[in-house]
Amino acid sequence: MKKTILLIATTTVLCGCGHTIQNAKQIEEKALRKKTGSGNRFDLEKARADLEELTAQLGNAQWELDQTVMKAPNDGTVVNVQLRVGAFVAALPISPAMSFLEDEAQVYMLFRQNELYKVAPGNSAEFYIPTNPGHIYKAKVDSVVWAQSQGQLNAGGNLPTTGIAPAIPNRFPVKLTLEDKDAVDLIPAGAIGDGTIYTDHASVLHIIRKIMVRVSSKLDYLVLKLH
Repeated sequence: MKKTILLIATTTVLCGCGHTIQNAKQIEEKALRKKTGSGNRFDLEKARADLEELTAQLGNAQWELDQTVMKAPNDGTVVNVQLRVGAFVAALPISPAMSFLEDEAQVYMLFRQNELYKVAPGNSAEFYIPTNPGHIYKAKVDSVVWAQSQGQLNAGGNLPTTGIAPAIPNRFPVKLTLEDKDAVDLIPAGAIGDGTIYTDHASVLHIIRKIMVRVSSKLDYLVLKLH
């Protein structure tokens, strides 16, 4: 079910409603006059044209009123809401009026290029984050995103600028699917941790990596400060 997340006040009013009713009455009166010979066809057609124009204005006003209700694309939470009742949002905003955080989190791991040649969808993965020390999240590899910003050049009339030094290679993201759907509530947006993917290659060494991941997650209980 989609959630309505905010209602913004608007100055749009259905001002054409009264005029529309009045014009409808005028059409009835002028149509009656035309039948009885006391009116002319020009006045009748003009009244009908005015009615159609006001009806269109009424429809546009109703549409603008409907746009003041903002509906979320999915279940989630609005973060850092600065809007209040009576505030206005520009039709072409320079920056977003709010940020929407979906309940269903997306988790990515970042790997160097030579670390991915054995990774495949369906591989098991584990990771931990400092915000929940000692907890190991289990997941499956959904896909490898074989693209990053270094593979994109800006379109323009200038030749590409390649620099005088070798480019530092970026990492590639691997999208994960959590096995425990309820664990999403324990993962803050933007949290950074560490983890591993268990491929079908050298599976005998997986136990060593599992131990390393669990020991590292326990170390997050330590808060070392010099003050």
